[in-house]
Amino acid sequence: MAKVWQHTGEHLVLVGISLSSAITLAIPLGVLAARRYRLGQVLLGVAGIIQTVPSLALFVFMIPLLSIGGPPAIIAMFLYSLLLIIRNTYAGLKDIPPVIVESAQALGLPARARLRIVELPLATRAILAGIKTSVVINVGTATLGALIGAGGYGSMISV
Repeated sequence: MAKVWQHTGEHLVLVGISLSSAITLAIPLGVLAARRYRLGQVLLGVAGIIQTVPSLALFVFMIPLLSIGGPPAIIAMFLYSLLLIIRNTYAGLKDIPPVIVESAQALGLPARARLRIVELPLATRAILAGIKTSVVINVGTATLGALIGAGGYGSMISV
């Protein structure tokens, strides 16, 4: 039973670090993508390309850069989380009716205040949907991390 708790802790650390890092970076990138069309298309394209690389291949690509263990697994899981959160933040902000944004402008709200008070709260549902989907993918991908020595539940499966 002690092994199960140990693997649970390892799994939660892998998912927690990679997901919190992805959220911290991806939401501002999603806002940037929604504000600047061309840059947004590049960001979404790069994140989409990363998402198409198979997870095991991404783990293997990380080994020469970071050796084996937790760090390459965390970086790979972080990269997998980006697209979902960036895309949903972008979509949530783009789906806000222009009338609401114009009303906030008419009230004299500066761009940052408008984003913080009006736009992000309205886009929260879409952003959280991206985060939830990212959590599911992260938990599954963390299981493969055991193949490169990262620990977690995959250690119990691969024995």
